[in-house]
Amino acid sequence: MKSKRWIDFPQDVSDVLCIDCTDFRSIYKDCHTEICNDAISLSPLGEWRCDGLSLPPLVARANNEIVSLQDWYGEEGAQHKPKIILILESPHKDEYVTRCDECSNGFKCGLYASPAPARGATGRNIKHLLPMLFKKNFEDYYVAFMNMIQYQCSLGMPLYGYPDNQKRKNIIVKKLFLDHRENYDYFNEFISRLGSVYEPKTDVVVICTTGGSKVRGRIFKEVKNALDAKKIAMRYVLSANHPSYWNAEPSRHELVIKVRSKAGEKIHSATGFTLENANKLHDALFGRK
Repeated sequence: MKSKRWIDFPQDVSDVLCIDCTDFRSIYKDCHTEICNDAISLSPLGEWRCDGLSLPPLVARANNEIVSLQDWYGEEGAQHKPKIILILESPHKDEYVTRCDECSNGFKCGLYASPAPARGATGRNIKHLLPMLFKKNFEDYYVAFMNMIQYQCSLGMPLYGYPDNQKRKNIIVKKLFLDHRENYDYFNEFISRLGSVYEPKTDVVVICTTGGSKVRGRIFKEVKNALDAKKIAMRYVLSANHPSYWNAEPSRHELVIKVRSKAGEKIHSATGFTLENANKLHDALFGRK
């Protein structure tokens, strides 16, 4: 067992894949190694349906650099805005593109000077379908995007239709984030990021990683235990399949309540998280019957 050290993504992945770091850089030439920060939507959920854009606009500075979720939270007043926090795995290759594939109208369609989460099919599905489930009572909620690992675990390789690449990505995420936390700092670093912005009284967390419900269940358990140790009680956590698989039929989103307070027990559904349950979730959050 090696001693724990600071994050060095190329070296860490090389360790997991049992290859030399020099070989890693030559084999995976398309892998981006810069960090993709957590982000927050520029506007609340209620405005998404009328802004005319396909991808969710994110908070950015004048130079089009993404404002990290943590910086946004730290700004005056920002910590009082309720959030739906989407927990994803790691940045897809689309998160590093310099132009979107929709138009060339300046930066209004998601063109940023730094890597940004939730682009491509993931971003479009979130933009189109999240308001279907969290509408009306959640219109004032902002949407936060958090990757468990802020580096490109796909190594720049295509995933869909390439099961070997998908398997490699899953192994990297699992070993770096869950199985070998004593060797790598990704898990603790994520807990620090989440704990610094999470408001249990208002925020809703949605774990929407790949790997199936069992994997998401383990992630929830490990994250909850770590936050409990920091005396941060997770109040409402949902489990969903990855947004890239979402479709227009809400019952197929596989959203289910994973943890609920006593006030929220009435919103549990064995068949999924529907619009009706979303409204009940809102009532439970704010103590209404």
